[in-house]
Amino acid sequence: MNLKSTPGVPHKGWILEDVIDLRFDEDRAFGDYDNCEFCGQEQIRFVHILSHSGYKDKIRVGCICAEHLTNDYVNPRRREHALRTKSSRRDRWLTRSWKISAKGNEYLNTRDGHNVGVFEVQGGRFKAWIGNKRGTIEYTTSDKAKLAIFDALEKMRNRRA
Repeated sequence: MNLKSTPGVPHKGWILEDVIDLRFDEDRAFGDYDNCEFCGQEQIRFVHILSHSGYKDKIRVGCICAEHLTNDYVNPRRREHALRTKSSRRDRWLTRSWKISAKGNEYLNTRDGHNVGVFEVQGGRFKAWIGNKRGTIEYTTSDKAKLAIFDALEKMRNRRA
């Protein structure tokens, strides 16, 4: 889609609603990315969602179009950078040196003082823990449980910030 040359589509005055990472926010496979709806640029992974009072739908665009359409050359790039940083940390989370407890469970002690880990339950599924709190959700793999821990820790950190 290329809204740039579509009559009635505003070229200024858009509001940045959100920035998402398609790999994690929409659980897309590696390389399964979107095209910018405004200019048609292919393969955007970090999608800026914009709204406009004069246009009925939200649009999904890349960083450069978000900057031009919002006339804000700081916040779209800043928010995308923060999301890229979080994504890199999330990717590295699985490659950290997870230890094995006496009970055979994988665990980590995080830099900010959390003891986290995963344990296998019946049926070859996994649950997670953070500190003394054991999770109730079952995951198909230990990696999925570990990523759930990462996401929960991020939410906890964001609430404190």
